[in-house]
Amino acid sequence: MKAEDVKIGMVVIPEGSRADRCTVQSLPDEAGDVTCKWIHGGAPIEFHVDDLEPFDLEKDKEIGRQVQAKVDAAKTAFEAAFAALREAQDTADQSGIDFYELSDEKLLDTSELEKVIDENGWSSSSLWC
Repeated sequence: MKAEDVKIGMVVIPEGSRADRCTVQSLPDEAGDVTCKWIHGGAPIEFHVDDLEPFDLEKDKEIGRQVQAKVDAAKTAFEAAFAALREAQDTADQSGIDFYELSDEKLLDTSELEKVIDENGWSSSSLWC
């Protein structure tokens, strides 16, 4: 952040720590340091203006909307994926063949699906519970 952009009372994010926002209490001195007060309380602390970025609630709201849209799309994709898996299991069940027996007998290959799940940080073992 530039020294000329600092205003007393503005909310800033120190050192990239969005959880630890603070309010500017003084204008920058010759060294570029400002005194800030933590939003959550506590003793005032000094930061160099280069270590601060302005907190912009409207910008955060817009980012939140963009992220929410992607989360909603992922939810819809998960719902469709689980519906397709239920349909696959139902198809096997309606045929009188156990879904898991097909897999055990190597007539069904779920390894690629399980690989995608596991590679993305989830556990494919819970998929079949």
